[in-house]
Amino acid sequence: MRIISTKQILILGMILLSGSIFGQTTLQGIVTDSLTQEALIGASVVLVGTSQGSATNLDGEYKIPNIAEGTYKIRVSYVGYQTKIIDFPFKGENRTIELFIQLSTGRIEGKTIEVTAQAQGQLSAINEQLSSDKIVNIVSSDKMKELPDANIAESIGRLPGVSLGRTAGEADKVIVRGLSSQFNKVTIEGVPMVSTSGGLAAGNSNNGYSNYSDRSIDLSMLSDDLVKGVELSKSLRADMDADAIGGTINLTLKEAPQGLHYDVQGNGGYNDLRSYWKNYKVSGSVSNRFFDNLLGVRFQASAEDKGLFSQQFNAGYDGVATIAGHTDLIRNTNSSRMTVDNLDRKRYGGSVILDYESDFVDIIFMNLYSQKNDNDAQYNNSINFEATTDNLFSKLYGVSQFKTEERTHSLQAKFKFWGTELNASLSYTKGDYSNPGYDFPFEQVGTPNLFQPSDYIFKDPAALIAKTAGYSSPKDFYLRNLDITNNSLSDNEYDGRIDYTIPFKLSDDFSGKIVAGAKFHELERSNSGFSAYFNMEWGGSAQRQTLFHTWVRTNPYNEFAPAGGIVPDYTVNLNHGNSGLYFMDHNYTAPKFLNGRYTLDNWGYNLGLLADVGRQFWGLYSQQ
Repeated sequence: MRIISTKQILILGMILLSGSIFGQTTLQGIVTDSLTQEALIGASVVLVGTSQGSATNLDGEYKIPNIAEGTYKIRVSYVGYQTKIIDFPFKGENRTIELFIQLSTGRIEGKTIEVTAQAQGQLSAINEQLSSDKIVNIVSSDKMKELPDANIAESIGRLPGVSLGRTAGEADKVIVRGLSSQFNKVTIEGVPMVSTSGGLAAGNSNNGYSNYSDRSIDLSMLSDDLVKGVELSKSLRADMDADAIGGTINLTLKEAPQGLHYDVQGNGGYNDLRSYWKNYKVSGSVSNRFFDNLLGVRFQASAEDKGLFSQQFNAGYDGVATIAGHTDLIRNTNSSRMTVDNLDRKRYGGSVILDYESDFVDIIFMNLYSQKNDNDAQYNNSINFEATTDNLFSKLYGVSQFKTEERTHSLQAKFKFWGTELNASLSYTKGDYSNPGYDFPFEQVGTPNLFQPSDYIFKDPAALIAKTAGYSSPKDFYLRNLDITNNSLSDNEYDGRIDYTIPFKLSDDFSGKIVAGAKFHELERSNSGFSAYFNMEWGGSAQRQTLFHTWVRTNPYNEFAPAGGIVPDYTVNLNHGNSGLYFMDHNYTAPKFLNGRYTLDNWGYNLGLLADVGRQFWGLYSQQ
């Protein structure tokens, strides 16, 4: 068990030259499409002849403070739309003026042009990228819905300079500019996500691994239905945390629009590898605003079940050498392994967002929960072509349950007074990870001598496998040991932040803003790794063999009785363990392996039964 606790308090002050002094007029509003009334993200709103201007945010909102008295031309532009020029007088009063602007799609006549289509959602994202003052890429929610992306990581992977790390064929880690995913920072509305990277304790049947020091975020646990968009920043501004040398990924969430809105989406899928029809994904949301649109409430939830099945073939080869009777250097084909992996992934998520908007303060209370459950059942069929006494055939059955949970709670407020802004936030994030697993290695006893040394030389593994057909019998297999592993990880993160922005204007050509702020960060991390090896083979293990054998035959659930009959008393082999006949799957049908290129045995063990054995027997044995 290891526990880590860190605290960090940082106070910042900076000047950014691009903003705009107390008093004077503030212009704000929303830029929308004249036909659809949808907000245009990243539209440019500029006072012609001055350095003052603004780009609309994800809600289409803009704000230009400290406008001196006079009549100005307001230029509003957006890629794919006609630019609009508005003459507008300002009287120099200390007040806020709202101006809502609608743009129409552009039209060019009299020229031959090449036209390409662009989805409205991603058009907004492109405009925001163009108007950003940092290197940023944006993926909108509309674009994510158009594409068959499995999760948030898959959507981010479509951006330039981004590659993906994958598990079971599905993206889970984002690599920016070639740097490892642990060098990225992932936030939800500016609130840092905690790392949920665990590890696998080393056991007898595996070498294990540990990445507790890896702070990377598993993005496969987040469904793309839960977010409004993704912002990927590849560079930092002075007012951003300098704790990510790869990139900063910020996920934005949807707030409640005006009026009652609800939607339900669903889809299904088919996996041909196992003729599996149970893939599904369902999501829904409902939102509304109350009290003259001051208070908004939005609820969203999603559930998904997906079979990520795979089949893998591996062959082993000796190093280059010579053998008797041959003068040339040769390479032997010494082994093969066929792996069937049946991974079932379940994802659940939900969010509740409350927001309050007024002329003085905007408040957002955000709650987000996500969970991913990976139930992995796999088995390996291995053949050792060079075996002469035992272990021509061996099987390794493994069952693992990976569970990852993360929840985020955040209260954010933006106070607006005297032309300045005070942003304050408090947040708490908790992440948990666990992966209990059990491995069951079986080995054949009494191996027939099928090959001569010359048979292995530069041989196609398929030809050698074909020669072993019919020699694998369940009565010759013994369970050698029971291998148990479990890792757990728990993170608790507390964050507080305050930023005060004061705009100033020295002339029409020189304006900016002064930003001062402070933040608090505390991290509590605890993790533990456990592995146990219950050996039932070779000398010194007779007591364990007898203990396990007795437990199997007197199991209170009587799971091992074939077709509800009496549990038979199968042989115990002192050197090799307990008979594998106890664990047979009497309904087993061998899958078509790699489209029939290789053939699996027509019998197998019951993975569900083995998982129960691991949990029940080890729970009893560990208490003795």
